Amino acid sequence: MVQRVETVDNLLVSFRRDLRSQQRSARTISMYLYAVNQFLLHLDIPASEATVDVFTRENLKDWVYESSEKWMPNTINTHFTGVSRFAKWLVDEDYLEDDPSKRIPLPVEKDTAPEVLSDEELAALLKGCSGKDFQARRDTAILRVLLDTGVRVSELVSMTLEGTDLDEEKTVITGKGGKVRIIYFSSRTVSALDRYVRVRSSHKYAKVGELWLTQRGKMTTNGVRTMLVKLGNRSGVTGLHPHRFRHTWAHDHLLNDTSTVDLKRLAGWSSEKMLSRYGASGADVRAEQAARRQARGDRV
Repeated sequence: MVQRVETVDNLLVSFRRDLRSQQRSARTISMYLYAVNQFLLHLDIPASEATVDVFTRENLKDWVYESSEKWMPNTINTHFTGVSRFAKWLVDEDYLEDDPSKRIPLPVEKDTAPEVLSDEELAALLKGCSGKDFQARRDTAILRVLLDTGVRVSELVSMTLEGTDLDEEKTVITGKGGKVRIIYFSSRTVSALDRYVRVRSSHKYAKVGELWLTQRGKMTTNGVRTMLVKLGNRSGVTGLHPHRFRHTWAHDHLLNDTSTVDLKRLAGWSSEKMLSRYGASGADVRAEQAARRQARGDRV
């Protein structure tokens, strides 16, 4: 065991560098660091004063228990993942002898998959951003890209003007872990993108490489989320966020019997576990349609 006394804030700098070397996404890194700071907040010790001694099994169990009174199980488990990953890193770097996060009981996660968007809701959203000005054309194009491709919001904002080929109806995006893949557009989405690109050419930030722009420059993930919330409120579609489009997209593909191999590649998933998670929202609808297609009693 290397005998070193370093504060947690200094160790988090090295932890972040190590995560970057593993090509972890910026969002994942941010989530891990946030989780560690939430744990320290529970202990009422600032990271600038905390040492690795605070990472004990009892402290972690107490944190999970207290968190259950204010957070949903999914949130607790997400935060615990970040702290657990940091604890494992401390063991690997010889700051701790044993991983204190092992075998700590966690609350059972609930299925909180959002409902898929109905045709009526989609029509209301498109109507809510109709128009010929820059923002209307941009928002319409974003809606259609989200619906057409099911991309994550981080992938959406990674789209570039150079990497988007409207004649070939496709673009290149960068997903989790820096993985690059191609996504494909329908003709209507290409038309919406074409309208946006034309008005984009006269924008003051037209030379920016990223496709989506705001009055302050390139569009961020928070910018997309804020835009969708405002559009949803204006259109009467509550609880609107990017992942509702991803669930809707996955539901549509499963409903139309897209193969699991193709769907995993299109979505950028490495595990089939994600198929059931993202398909859960429309499972009852698909089950009903499968039963009606079979209709054995009608054939005898």
